Amino acid sequence: MPQWIPSVTALIAACTALIATIVGPLISWNIAKRQIRATTISANRQVWIDTFRNLIAEWVSIIDSSPKGDPYAKMYSDKAVFTREKVKLLINPIEKDHNELLRLLGMVPVVTSMIQEEENGEKEDSLQYRRADYLYKITELTQKILKREWERVKEGD
Repeated sequence: MPQWIPSVTALIAACTALIATIVGPLISWNIAKRQIRATTISANRQVWIDTFRNLIAEWVSIIDSSPKGDPYAKMYSDKAVFTREKVKLLINPIEKDHNELLRLLGMVPVVTSMIQEEENGEKEDSLQYRRADYLYKITELTQKILKREWERVKEGD
């Protein structure tokens, strides 16, 4: 056996050990960085889901509890607008269903105002039906949005 083979074998072993000590920590660092990022995104998305759900529930509650002819009706209206604007700031304007939700949130006060003007009139029943339909669609669409976001949280996206 030639004399240089043990030297080459030792050199290969030393290079392998050197590469392992450099590459191993780099791989571990990269994996840890990805896990921290995924955990942070999931936690932030969960906070968004909770906030979004609470704001929609608050808005529906304000709209449903707003009394007719009450001297505080303006306060209810202002609170509903404030809550809707907070929802608007939370959503993604690029997503079609988010824009549809905002459209529906804007239609309910319009129909509610029409109902108050038409009180005891011929159209009141059909307007009440439209209002109830909008509220149902808001709830249904919100559930779809929340479900999609929850799936993203579960996937760690």
